[in-house]
Amino acid sequence: MYEIENIDKIFTKSKDKHLDKKKFEDCRFLNCNFVGTDFRDTYFIDCIFENCDLSLAKINGAKIHRVEFIGCKLAGWNFSRVNKILLSVDFDKCKIQQSDFSDIKLKNKKFIHCDVSDTDFSGCDLSGSNFHKTKFKNCFFQNCDLRECDFSKAEDFVINPLSNKLRKAKFDYPGVLGLVSEFGIIIK
Repeated sequence: MYEIENIDKIFTKSKDKHLDKKKFEDCRFLNCNFVGTDFRDTYFIDCIFENCDLSLAKINGAKIHRVEFIGCKLAGWNFSRVNKILLSVDFDKCKIQQSDFSDIKLKNKKFIHCDVSDTDFSGCDLSGSNFHKTKFKNCFFQNCDLRECDFSKAEDFVINPLSNKLRKAKFDYPGVLGLVSEFGIIIK
């Protein structure tokens, strides 16, 4: 059982590296440097991280529920190691690198105006999610549920329509070309 340690607080420029086994509810983290921070078994509910560097944070067993990341850097996050039952996140203007979203459910989530690179989405249920104006570089989509996703103005993604569910997903030109790039087709 968690004891609420922090509720309705604003944390600015925090550099605390040991935040494991704590509970944060309705908190806002502004301009914090959490590189390598221990968030193992920590519970975040209704929190906002804004302009924070959360690279290489340890998140095993963390409960992340209704959390929004705005303008943050998340490198080396393995979302498959967090508590998947309550997982609910949105990203706006974030830089997500070398992360793993494989085999988790993230229906109706936002990844808008993000820069995502070297990230694995294999087996992920992202149905109904919004990827508006997100740039993907070397990202892996395999056996994903991408039905009704919005990829308008998204760039650089490579998604094989034979190995992913795409019904009613929205694409625009030239981004839609990322659906055929694996087939070696030359389009002039």
